[in-house]
Amino acid sequence: MAERQGKYLASLVNRIGEAGGGRANTAKGVDLGDPFVYRHLGQMATLGRYKALVDLRQSKVIIMLLTLLKLMLLATFVLQDTYFCTLNSRQY
Repeated sequence: MAERQGKYLASLVNRIGEAGGGRANTAKGVDLGDPFVYRHLGQMATLGRYKALVDLRQSKVIIMLLTLLKLMLLATFVLQDTYFCTLNSRQY
């Protein structure tokens, strides 16, 4: 969260700098955009060198992508199984 807040703050400081060079009272008329909104993207904890636990319950986009990946894996398995079954049926 701190990284996202830092990027947001940097963009605000850049807008103020572009508008008046950062002098006192020059940012009064500057449009600062939307306020910072916290969005939970999930949690991750490392367990070792190559292992980690991930909690993605709140991230709907990632859940949709994982569901799509599962469907693609299922389709690949079905196509592969069909291909090998047709190869085996030709041998007899």
